[in-house]
Amino acid sequence: MNQSQQNLKSISAIAKTIVLPENCSKGDFSSLNQTIPTMMTIREVAKTGLMCEYTLRALVKQGKVPCVKAGVKVLINFELFCEQLNNPQQLCS
Repeated sequence: MNQSQQNLKSISAIAKTIVLPENCSKGDFSSLNQTIPTMMTIREVAKTGLMCEYTLRALVKQGKVPCVKAGVKVLINFELFCEQLNNPQQLCS
């Protein structure tokens, strides 16, 4: 079995373990749009004007921003971050 066949077999095994909501099996994927968060880089969030890039990087470093780190790139969950800004106790704790 060559490398591409092994990769395909691995992907097939992973795909079988994914559980979709009941209506998605019927081809209605509208409910998935509600669960996918908007992920933005630090620079993209800074361009919205919420706060400057330097402050965002400091908060990410302190672990006070809902984000995912992929190598050197940081992706911020924008909706959760906006919720945190509306509730300042979450940022201070």
